[in-house]
Formats: sequence, C-alpha cells, structure tokens
Amino acid sequence: MSRFLFTLTLIVSGIFHVVGDRAYAQTTTAPHLEQRGKATQLIVDGKPHLVLGGGNA
Repeated sequence: MSRFLFTLTLIVSGIFHVVGDRAYAQTTTAPHLEQRGKATQLIVDGKPHLVLGGGNA
C-alpha cells in the first residue's frame, strides 16, 4: 500500500509542478525596453529597473 501512495504522490506533485510552471510563464513578461517620454527604460516584472555597473581600471 505504501508503494501505491508513494507513486500517487509523485504523479500528483508532478501535475502540480507542470500546471504551476505554465501559470507562472503566462503571467510574466520578458524584460524589455520602453520609451517613456524622452527616456528609454528597462522594464523588468512590469517595473522600471536600474542597472548599476562598474568596471575595473
């Protein structure tokens, strides 16, 4: 009986994993550039994103 429950648990958790991944993929958008007035902004998860970078001299 415990082998059956283990197999059933694996199947159910796999289904939830696939359904959850598809729901997440449909609600997110890829980072993109948007023109807002005279400025071009990087949009990540629907919000402007500021990238700070530094270089080695």
